[in-house]
Amino acid sequence: MKRKKILLVEDDEEIREALSEALEFAGYDVITAFNGKNALDTLIELSKEKRPNLILLDFMMPVMDGPSFMKTIEIDYKAIFGQIPIILISALSNPVLTGCKAPAAFFKKPMILDELFSKIQTLVK
Repeated sequence: MKRKKILLVEDDEEIREALSEALEFAGYDVITAFNGKNALDTLIELSKEKRPNLILLDFMMPVMDGPSFMKTIEIDYKAIFGQIPIILISALSNPVLTGCKAPAAFFKKPMILDELFSKIQTLVK
């Protein structure tokens, strides 16, 4: 069975490494990015076969934050990446999204991994 791929976009190195490790242990191939711009560049470089099945996206990041990344995908790359589900994660209790569609799910940091992984599993079937 082919392993599902997740693009993890998180600026905090400790969180990125810990979450990446946990996802790999759960059986996913993980591609990491440290901000939205880096994630966008990574997506564009990946061949169709190597594209992620899901994007796990931090809300607040330098250079390009989560909402800006989502807007860019929706406006400029919808035909290519628009079907990839996005789970938004944030330390904010109620992050405000304007100008882009709602993510497939939202989790507040710190996340309960069992709940996060359960949602990931339903989205990448």
